[in-house]
Amino acid sequence: MSFAVLLCALQFSEQATDLGEHRAWFSVHYQTVTMRWAVLGGTFSGMSLSRLAGKHPGVARVDLFVNLFDPARSVHTPHPLCEYAPPLLEVPANAAESLQVTVQKWVQSGRVKERKGPSAVARVLSNGMRTPLPPVDGTSRLYAKGGVIPLLQSSCANMASSSNGKIQNLPHQLASLERNAVDGTWLLVDIFDGRHGPYNRVLLTHDALVRAARRASVKQLLESALPYTQDVVGAMARAQTCSAFAVCVYAPPPISLNADALVVEGTPELRVASRTEPADGDGRGLRVPRAGKRQEGGRGEGEFIVAVATTEWSQRMRPTPSGRWDKERVGGGVIAALAGVIGCRAEDLRPVIPTFAWQGASCRTRVRDGPPCIYDARIGLGVCGNIFGGLGLGGAASSAEALFSSCVSMNGGEMTVLPGEGSWELAVPPPGAFDLCALDLECLGVGRAGQPDDGLDHTWPAAVSIARGKDVRAADSMAKYRSRNVLEADRRRAGGEVDGRREESGQRRRGGRGNYRGGYRGGKR
Repeated sequence: MSFAVLLCALQFSEQATDLGEHRAWFSVHYQTVTMRWAVLGGTFSGMSLSRLAGKHPGVARVDLFVNLFDPARSVHTPHPLCEYAPPLLEVPANAAESLQVTVQKWVQSGRVKERKGPSAVARVLSNGMRTPLPPVDGTSRLYAKGGVIPLLQSSCANMASSSNGKIQNLPHQLASLERNAVDGTWLLVDIFDGRHGPYNRVLLTHDALVRAARRASVKQLLESALPYTQDVVGAMARAQTCSAFAVCVYAPPPISLNADALVVEGTPELRVASRTEPADGDGRGLRVPRAGKRQEGGRGEGEFIVAVATTEWSQRMRPTPSGRWDKERVGGGVIAALAGVIGCRAEDLRPVIPTFAWQGASCRTRVRDGPPCIYDARIGLGVCGNIFGGLGLGGAASSAEALFSSCVSMNGGEMTVLPGEGSWELAVPPPGAFDLCALDLECLGVGRAGQPDDGLDHTWPAAVSIARGKDVRAADSMAKYRSRNVLEADRRRAGGEVDGRREESGQRRRGGRGNYRGGYRGGKR
């Protein structure tokens, strides 16, 4: 501890009349001076959290890790739905200050512009008639030139470069967490078994909209550090999602959605649809079947359309999570419904990816009472994102601010936040909701018929068990996917960076344990 900090503490001790109060103050103050934070996920909530931490005088350094390992599907091969971004970003009138500052910078840089006009978002009635679907008063709808995912990536990089070294935007792809039981710090382990740290705080982020970090990555990272992470995993069980079937198609000109997004009424096979122009598809795995030409005054040749069915119809088409299902029949039904809405032949819409059983297409619940985040102050581990605060940038920003406040609370120390059963509510879509925010929440969706109506997300069995009071010492919810050898594929993609990454880590396991392919053993390390 520096002399200046010690002097400050001694001066305070002369003024303090309550010894217990003084000790609490000193403990908290000393911890904040020496803090080193790790933020996991290149999400909007992750960027917001990093910026807040970077401005706090008690945080010495913030390392933002934007790449997280997914055992089921390589993050280096972007997927149109796993890396989903809405056509428009909504900014509510009462948005958090951090969001307002970020959006202002985006507008000034020319990266985003406000989308006005009644045709931006429309509701399609059961008789086929379209009516405008305006935003709530005071809410702005923004269009990101070049795409939302690249906008987030460049924003994270710019934030780090302008922080005078306090915020680091690191490329290492993280695969597991390790806790030091002696001093309570954390080490982060990358896909090459290189270790990074130690860190006083490890904060994971996951936004369901915009999806720049996958839920599968968050699951396996938290499970890798069981049993330490039990309370956090158990609280995550109440962030319930709903699932649906989805297709992504390419519509050649002159076919068009004729809107940025549609909300469809009375058609079970189609609830929401959104478009993306080819020039805005970077970072999402969208591939135009043939080279397009940009026309003067136009938006380019063709467009990508994502169409999502209702959760009720999706569940009827696939009532159980196991067993085969007819992709052609399901996808054909969604595409036929889309063709009927936009007035074209179904065969003219070209699938970009196979029909997708979109697990967790939207968030069914949100935190009603208390801070919209999770934080276990005993171990310095937390999670934030719009899965807690409500979909969209507003929910992401409010969750990031809540987690930051919990980490630096000076009222008797840090504040543990573990929202329980009574803290959640159904995330009813607000007026003007579109895209995934307008997805019907009454039914959980594909492969989930018969799931107990207990408010828990049964797509994560380990979390459900912990929430029900079971002592789970180890788990690997992603075990069935590890035979795909995504880890080896991601390592090969990195190529010659293996040795360099290990040297940068400063620490590494000798020989490695090979746990990634066979699943994590959990337990104290």
